[in-house]
Order: sequence, then C-alpha cells, then structure tokens
Amino acid sequence: MDRNHVLLASENAKASPVCDAHRQPRDGVRNMQRVPSAQRRRLKKRVGEWRCATWSIGTMTGREIAETMKQRKVKILCVQEVRWRGGGVREIGDGYKLYYSGSRTGRNGVGIILDEELKQRVVEVQRPSDRLMTIKALAGKSLINIVSGYAPQIGCEDQEKEEFREQLEQIVREIPEEEEIILGADLNCHVGERAGGYEACHGGFGYRLRNEEGEKILETFASLELVLVNTGFKKRDEHLTRYRSGDSSSQIDFLVVRKRTRKR
Repeated sequence: MDRNHVLLASENAKASPVCDAHRQPRDGVRNMQRVPSAQRRRLKKRVGEWRCATWSIGTMTGREIAETMKQRKVKILCVQEVRWRGGGVREIGDGYKLYYSGSRTGRNGVGIILDEELKQRVVEVQRPSDRLMTIKALAGKSLINIVSGYAPQIGCEDQEKEEFREQLEQIVREIPEEEEIILGADLNCHVGERAGGYEACHGGFGYRLRNEEGEKILETFASLELVLVNTGFKKRDEHLTRYRSGDSSSQIDFLVVRKRTRKR
C-alpha cells in the first residue's frame, strides 16, 4: 500500500517502517501522559475509527485489496488506476465495497473503498470524471467528504493538468465549510523536501526537489486551506517513495485534509 496514511483527529503523526502506508501510533498523540485518562480513552477510540489510505492499485484484484485493508484495519481507501469502464459499485470481499469512476476506454479510473460500517452511511456519490470522484458519508453527527484523485501523468498536455486542478478546486470549494474532507490522490507531482514558502500546506518533510506541477498543486492547496498530511512527519527515504527505477524514485501519492482537521 502506498505511503499515505492518516488517522483523523490526530495531531502528531509518526512514521512506521512496518508497511508502505504512512501510519500514526495507535494512541494518536505523542504526549498522552498529559491527557486525562477518560479523555485519552475517548481520543483513542475516535482515532481508531478513521484509518485512511491511498493506493494506486494497477492490476491488483479486489480480493487482494480487501485482504490488505483488513490486515491493516483501513476503513477508507482511495484508489487510482482502477482501469474499469464507466462508473459503478461492487463488493470486493470482507465487507468492503468499491465505488468507482472510469472512462469509456478503461484508462485512468479512480475509486473509493469503504468498510462494512461506513458503506452503510453513504449519502451521496459523485463521479465528475475518470480522474476525480467523491463520496459524502455520515460520521456520527457530521458529514465527511472523501475525494479520490488521479492527476494527469508526465507527458499529458498542460491544459489537461490545469483542468484537473481547476476541477479539484471546484469540488473542494463546493463542500460546506463545516464538513470534513479527506483527499487521497496520486498527484503525479513533486512537492519537494521542504515547505519553501508553503508552510500553510507543506509540513516540511517531503522528498527531494519540487517541480512545476508540485508548485502549482501547493498553490492550490494553500488557497483552499488544505494540508498534505504525509509531509508533516519525518520518515526514511525508502518509506517515502512509491515509484523506484534504478536511481530514480518519487513521492507522488498524498493524503490531504483541511488545515483545521490536521491541528486537532
């Protein structure tokens, strides 16, 4: 599973070398000793309820994905490179349900997989394209908006890349301020190792050099008050990157939430 993993409502994320997902410790807080015991139990329960990840699945089967989600206790998984035609819903095993949005040709494709509990709370599904889709679900008394994105790859026209960013921005701006957002996306860009002027959305622990696409996506997230969760804590390079080929490697998969959510 790609290295993008967050427990919502947690303030201090830490790295784990156990798997390819960015994980936080189960307690969700670095200095739990200072939290009253009753509050600590409530926080642990809340944090444990929202384990999220993003994954470019390629040719993996639904069965394989469901087994991995169950093993790692993931409730929400945003997937890219689904490569199925059209849009639909299907059960993939172990109670997990996949909602997907593809193209007529079977290229690209995104999806969102929910566990048995959350799939019962879906109130709305939108499939604007084969690169973006959203699900709105009930989370207690609140609403949470889950967005899966797959940005155009290197070699695609600049216009296509700009259209993706504009469509993503429109989706986020149309979500009411009081509702939460989880964006899991293959952004196909490099946001760089350091924040470099984008401290509002970059945590300072990225990977290597920033490129033009990374600069533009950071501009977009800063304007939307979104933060790249997996730049907020330090990990070894081999646990940051998804793609490796010889001397080349990259970090292009991210989980993104509202700035206020990250501060909780």
